Amino acid sequence: MELLEAVNKRKTTRGFKKDPVPREILQEIIEKAQRAPSWGNTQPWEFVIAGGKVLDEIKQGFLEKAAETPAPDLPFPQQFPEFIRERLPFARRQQPQDDRDPKEVLKERQIQSSRFYDAPSVIYILTHREMFVQDGKRRNVYAIFDCGLIA
Repeated sequence: MELLEAVNKRKTTRGFKKDPVPREILQEIIEKAQRAPSWGNTQPWEFVIAGGKVLDEIKQGFLEKAAETPAPDLPFPQQFPEFIRERLPFARRQQPQDDRDPKEVLKERQIQSSRFYDAPSVIYILTHREMFVQDGKRRNVYAIFDCGLIA
């Protein structure tokens, strides 16, 4: 598949078959991803693949924490410039119409997200905290960019 064809066929999946993903396919995904560039060729990533009972336990843990206030290493955006705010309603209009209370719909989406939309496997891309936080305070965003590139 050519790059432009892959870009044009890209989509967000919100539902998966329950069939396990063969180990060979997961390994191939990791091997191909490792061709991604990284700043200074540091390759600050590590991979963890979860499936089966382990992934079920992770999903349960996320569900239990879903009601808590998140505290991510990278804070969520609190404000958006006008040109981004204009796009947000358009993205929401792409969702099927739902007559339920918007808070109820949002809660359901958060639950589905916590369950990874029932994906049978998840590939985590990790970087060591020392690559992200340096001198105990400075953020090294290059490691985060690199993980985004490999994703």
